[in-house]
Amino acid sequence: MEADWSVELGAEMAVIDGHWSGWIDLRRAPERVVEIEEARQRPALGALLARLNAVESGYWTAKCDGWLVEGPVDPYEMECEAERCQAALGCYVDVLPVAAWRGLDEAERWAKQVVAELRARECRQSRVEVVLRRAVFAEEESGEILFGATVYLTGCGAEEREAERALAAAMETLAAALAGLGLAGPGLAGLG
Repeated sequence: MEADWSVELGAEMAVIDGHWSGWIDLRRAPERVVEIEEARQRPALGALLARLNAVESGYWTAKCDGWLVEGPVDPYEMECEAERCQAALGCYVDVLPVAAWRGLDEAERWAKQVVAELRARECRQSRVEVVLRRAVFAEEESGEILFGATVYLTGCGAEEREAERALAAAMETLAAALAGLGLAGPGLAGLG
């Protein structure tokens, strides 16, 4: 699978809001996944949210969205032939460890491990981009900088239905990779 990671920090950069007004705590109430419109539209996204928010996963999610990708998709970036890049779908999920990364070093180590795990897995016609960002929480008042990850997934195909299947496969591959890392990733003892 094609995968990469980056860091976006700064006053003008997006921040993950861990408890925004529409947030649903899927760890405590997994049955509420049906209330998330994007999960209803894309059952594979609902399954990914369920897996990421499972108590044993060590993660939880804050937000997600999905869309039809406009414009051409680079076949090289998607590990496929040009004729398989005629349609593309994308989504993102804000992923946070149960115990937030309290330093950029911890978050970067996790991102590198996730990307290495994804690259080792076969999943053509897809791409994952892990973007580390500052995370804020409504009840957090310590002033401490915490981190989370916005994980972008893209799947492509000769037509939209094939792109949907590729995106679903990318979601399954991400869930399996995170499960393979254990609670919040190896080498991050005490975070999960």
